[in-house]
Amino acid sequence: MIKSTLCVIYAAFLCVRLTAQVTVFEAMSAQIDFISPRSYTQEAGKKYNSESYHSHPDFGKLTFDAPYGKNVVEDINKRTYDSRYYIDLNNPTFFYIQQSSKPINILQNGIWRAIDPTLHAVSPQVYQSGVQPCPTKLDLGNKKTSIRLGEEEFQFNHYSLKVVHNDNSITMHQADWSQISVGNEGAYITDVFPGIDMKLVFREASVESDFIIRENLHVKRLIFVDQLEIPDYLNGFIYTDETVQNGPVIFENIHTGEAEIKFSGVRCHDASEDRYSWLNPYTLNGSTLEILCDSAQLNDPAKVYPITIDPLVTVVGPIASANNLMGSRPSPAFCSTTLNITFPGGSTPWDVSAGWTIVSDFCYLTSGWFYDDCWRSEAQVWVTSSCGGISPTGAPGTIWACTAGCNNIGTWNPLLPFATSGTQTLAQCYTPSCANQALSFTINFNRSYCAGNGTYDNCNWATNYCNFMNNWNVTVQGRNAETLANTATGNGAATYAAPSCASGTTLLNPAAQYGVPGYTYSWSTGATSSTLTVPNGPVTYTCQVTDACGTVRTATFTITCPLAINLSAFEVENSGDDVEINWVSSFEKENHHFILLRAGSDLKFEEIGQVLSQGDSEDAQFYSFLDRYPFDGINYYQLAMVDINNEIKLSDIRSIEKKSSSRSITVSPNPNNGSFSLSMVIPAGGDYLVSISSAEGKTVFQQVYSFEKGSCTIPFNKLNIQKGSYITRIQSSSGGEFKLEEKVIIE
Repeated sequence: MIKSTLCVIYAAFLCVRLTAQVTVFEAMSAQIDFISPRSYTQEAGKKYNSESYHSHPDFGKLTFDAPYGKNVVEDINKRTYDSRYYIDLNNPTFFYIQQSSKPINILQNGIWRAIDPTLHAVSPQVYQSGVQPCPTKLDLGNKKTSIRLGEEEFQFNHYSLKVVHNDNSITMHQADWSQISVGNEGAYITDVFPGIDMKLVFREASVESDFIIRENLHVKRLIFVDQLEIPDYLNGFIYTDETVQNGPVIFENIHTGEAEIKFSGVRCHDASEDRYSWLNPYTLNGSTLEILCDSAQLNDPAKVYPITIDPLVTVVGPIASANNLMGSRPSPAFCSTTLNITFPGGSTPWDVSAGWTIVSDFCYLTSGWFYDDCWRSEAQVWVTSSCGGISPTGAPGTIWACTAGCNNIGTWNPLLPFATSGTQTLAQCYTPSCANQALSFTINFNRSYCAGNGTYDNCNWATNYCNFMNNWNVTVQGRNAETLANTATGNGAATYAAPSCASGTTLLNPAAQYGVPGYTYSWSTGATSSTLTVPNGPVTYTCQVTDACGTVRTATFTITCPLAINLSAFEVENSGDDVEINWVSSFEKENHHFILLRAGSDLKFEEIGQVLSQGDSEDAQFYSFLDRYPFDGINYYQLAMVDINNEIKLSDIRSIEKKSSSRSITVSPNPNNGSFSLSMVIPAGGDYLVSISSAEGKTVFQQVYSFEKGSCTIPFNKLNIQKGSYITRIQSSSGGEFKLEEKVIIE
């Protein structure tokens, strides 16, 4: 009896007829690439993880299956073997609970590590999977793959090819891995043998191996020879009985009698519409495993290329479990399995995302003992929740179905994003509760073609030879209480500009949502109503909103009055060693005075003087102020206009350069169209920060340069910024006092 103890390796050998070598490699290798891993900042991680997790090896990292399209951070403390918890960094009142049908975390050295089956480079020639129970490896230098079983390695895919020609002469070919493309999920090798390519796909605890024969080689026999490296404690044999011919290869643990490695029968099929199928035999001699492909199939004129040779190499383990796999049934019958999520009390279930892996395999038919390919069988899925939600809308009349890549043996591994057809109904039919509640989500699965045979069906993954589901997961999005649509903290704020502070009223509404209704209200005025009407005036009100679970949110309302001045002009100009500031008001009412503000390159504004208002007027009034002590370099000026109620309005910012003989920096040409040279004299060699800022202080260019002492020039070619006046600035990147500034005009 074969028992499940360790992991899974899958190796499929495809013989595919394709006519152009370059086309094969370019088409397949284009699908193989490294994807940049997702992450979050140390600052974000520390905000949502306790200090004991700041040194966790997964701190700062996100898995590839973290909530799709969301900027999140994981709360590592909430990991379990089959779930994870995330917070939305853009909208922190949102959170996400991911629940899987199979383990997605593994306990190592007393901490939960995220399982990561993807390849990572450990040297120029070696790629290894991340954390998982049985790590996999791709060794380019030694031309093999392996999977680790405890302290031992089972090594395979170390192939050579024996070609028996029609005259019975033999040619041996060693594998050529020189033309290889490698990515996170595997590799593609062009011309691993003459006229034959090889594709390797790495998944959790599995390695899929496909040989792709691009055309009929017109030989008598092909013998693929895999030189295995087998741990000493394993004993291998070919299993056969009166009904199973060309059976699997089993490697048993000699101490426990449990099977740890299994090579399934070598199923093959051609490329005809019916996918005519047969079995090829194995031979096993010590550590040498051979797959025999003879002329009866390779040169049969009735066969249509490509011909697929498809053995399965399995290290028996956690995937081989009825809890993680499910067979299928032909429509309208279907199979179902359920995942339960404990949803935290005090929050609103909001949306659901889901994913699954469905394998399209062979239909097993006893008539003639052949396999019928399920390439025409369309896997169909819909998801329901125990409160009555359903996705897609209209299911099961409308279903999620594989729309591409379903015409061959392989996997359908989609991701159902948030806010897709019906996904919100899966969550929002649950009533928010102050207590934790169990949310149940059921995946329903059937197929459009491929009849079962006897016991080979009926939702049993172990005896299903057509479509079966390998795993699935759901991620539930929740929302916490908020006011005024504030998704960052839930504490909202609003500002109302009253048309007049002498009369009129304003309606204040904290717009409480989510959490658990009903809400109670406590206004700073003492009122307890859900809304409040207040007289206009320069004043601030607050309202504390408490939901049914005691969660408190605060809404802040500010009412402003119309300002008492209309500024029609504000200019600055050099006047000898001084800077003259001039401004014009076209209308003034109840304006009291002006405050003159000045800043240097640090843009920290300070008061340098005040000018009293000339009084109420609907005519233009002219003002002037002389700054007798401007900074060397660039000076920034701003007006603060103060009315009789001490309400303040700020003007736009103006800038002007006051030259000093101690400075040495030029822009040429100036003005320019975005192409210019910046020349300066550097007092000492080192690193300097060069930046370009708008007159309002917004940085549009910034870069560190290394300069030698003396004259230096930096060319700027067609700088992509808008027309206007800018300040170029150079200063020591180490924080020294050296600083040069120059004005540049882009026309």
